[in-house]
This record gives sequence, structure tokens and C-alpha cells, in this order.
Amino acid sequence: TASERLHAIPDLLQQGQANIKEAPAMWVEQAMTECRGALAFLENGALLAAQAHLNSTYEKGVETSVKAFTKFGSFLEQLLENQNTENYACGEEVLSLHLQGAHCLSEDADEIVRNAESQLLAASEYLDNHCAKFDAASRDEVLAELREIHPACDKYYERYQDIWNDIQRIAAEKELVTWPDFPIRYVPQPEWARAAAQDLYFLFYRSPAAFGRPPVHDYLVTPIDEDMPGELQQQLQQANNDSAIKLNHVVHHGGIGHHIQNWHAFRSPSRVGQIAAVDCASRIAMNCGGTMAEGWACYATDLMAEMGALSAREVYAEQQTRTRMCSRAIVEIRLHQGRFSFEQAVDFYVKNAGMNEGGATYEATRNSMYPGSGVMYLVGCDAIHDLRAELSSLQ
Repeated sequence: TASERLHAIPDLLQQGQANIKEAPAMWVEQAMTECRGALAFLENGALLAAQAHLNSTYEKGVETSVKAFTKFGSFLEQLLENQNTENYACGEEVLSLHLQGAHCLSEDADEIVRNAESQLLAASEYLDNHCAKFDAASRDEVLAELREIHPACDKYYERYQDIWNDIQRIAAEKELVTWPDFPIRYVPQPEWARAAAQDLYFLFYRSPAAFGRPPVHDYLVTPIDEDMPGELQQQLQQANNDSAIKLNHVVHHGGIGHHIQNWHAFRSPSRVGQIAAVDCASRIAMNCGGTMAEGWACYATDLMAEMGALSAREVYAEQQTRTRMCSRAIVEIRLHQGRFSFEQAVDFYVKNAGMNEGGATYEATRNSMYPGSGVMYLVGCDAIHDLRAELSSLQ
């Protein structure tokens, strides 16, 4: 139960404190961020989330957990002060185990990098050479114009559902996939989550329970309402524009991408297949699920472009996404091989993937903490394209 989990937190954090002697600075800072997120949830959201089922055991668990996270936060501050390692690499042997053992790839790390570098160059050249098509001087100018195409405040939540319905209709008309009766409901992120979500691995779309899914699955979107200050409202509308809603929240996550793939995975004869790509506390359950799950979601976006479901600007924006996919593969491999320092990894993202320094730092930190998680977008997507080409040649 939730109460039992809350009461188990002090022992878990105490065990972590006993086991961790040193860690790279960015790992410690990430842990401190998540510790702040946990405290924000416990102090602002935990009681609200359980309002209808509150009892003294639960309330005591919240109080106990606050004390435990506060103590652990102090430990992390001291660890950061005294940290003396900058070793972010898992090493070639462990990296190879992830690539060949977890992802079942035949290519070695250097082959993946060469392919990613080639695709990165092609995507970057496409972006630079097609600006004029949109009467723009730069790729940033083209992408900035997409941010201005967004739903009105009073049509915001409705827009998600309308686009979901459109993508479902196109998939059915083109006979792309078996689209099951597995509806999504786009709803505002609940109030109990809002103070903590930004510091935690809190997903808009989290895989439904494999063995107990609800009849309608809630997809938690950024809340926007007319009572917000005008400037904040406009910033959120620009960030959650029509293109972001379609490409990220419908095609990639809530529709033909992860959501439909999850439904089919739950019916796999393999228990590993059923649970490998289910979302857990920090990442998916098993790395081997990522190549399929993220590969399919990225391929699904290419597929919808092929079917005419994306505008010309959205097709252009997907080439920017391709630069990020390629950069992830390059950075992750070179970082764990020891050929990139952490600073070089961040710099590569800024120069090649259109990220700001904050986003690049977060991405490089994630790459360093979860070897094998950065390559799966590119290699998974390419593997599905290759499989399709192979099967088409046999017809």
C-alpha cells in the first residue's frame, strides 16, 4: 500500500547513504533535484492525492518520509562538497554488454557512431538547405513559427483529443496498424503533482498497468487556463503548440506510438515482452524494451509523415528531432568509451542538436547514468525501417 511504501522510505535512503561513497558531481546534483521533488510532493501533494482515503498511518508515513528526505538531502550536499571523481564512463566492456546483450545489436559501438554521424550530417544539411522554402533565414526561424500555431486557451484540451481522433482515422483508413479499443483521455496534470513534477521523472504519458489497465487511460498534460497571467499563458501555449501536441503527445506517446504498441506488447506470449518497456521510477523496466518501444514511436512519426498527416513545417521539424536522435547515440557511446568528457558531451549537444546548455546538461547526465538508453531511439527506428524494406523486397 501507499502507507507501507512511505514507511519504508527511511530504510531505503539509509541504505543508499551507507552504500554511496562517491559519485560524479552531476549525478549528485540530479539526486538533489529529485530529492527536492520528493519533498515538494510530500509537503504539498501527498495528502491532497490521498484526500479521500486519508488515515493516521498514511499521515505519519508522510511525516516520516519528509524527515528522511531532508536528512538524505543534507547527505547529498556533503557528498557534492567532498566528491572527487569525474568518471562518467561505464567503459567499453559494459557498453558492449548493453548494446549486444540488452539491445541484441549486431553492430559494434563504432559502427553505430559512424551511422549516426552520417545521418546527423544529412539532417543538418536538410535543415540548412530548406529554410528558404519557408521564407526563413535560419532553421530557428522556421521552428519558431511553429510555436505560434497553437490552440486558443478555451480549446486547448479539446485540441489534443481532436488530433488524436484525426491520427486514429488516418491509421484506420490507410490500414497501418490494428488500433484497439484503448481510448486516451487528455486531462490537466492533477494539482497534487504540480509542485513536484518538474523535479521528478514525472511523465505526461505513463504506460498503463500491463495486467490491470483502466478502460480509459488518462494522459496528463500541462495545465493552461484563462486565470493565469497573460505572459505565462502565452509561453505555455507556445510550448504546447499544435505541432508539439501532434508529434509528441499524440503520434509519439499517446496514439500510434507508445500507447498502441503497449496494448500489443501486453498480449505478447513473452513475459519479458509484456513488461520490458513499462515505465518505472526512473526509466523503462528493461533496456531491451527500449529499442522496440522508442524505435517504434520514432518510426511511427516517420510513417505518419509518409501518410500525409504532417504539415510541411512539421516534416521539417522532424529533421531537427533526427539531429537529437543521432546526437544521443554519438554522445552516449563516446562518453562511455571515455572519448568524450562530460563537458564535451554537453558542448556536442549544444552545437549539433539545438539544445540550450541546461537541456544539454540534463541529457548528458541521463546518458551517463543509464548506458544504452541513448542509442535506442536511432537504432530502433532504423531497425524497423530496415525490416520493412526487407519484407517489401520479398513481395
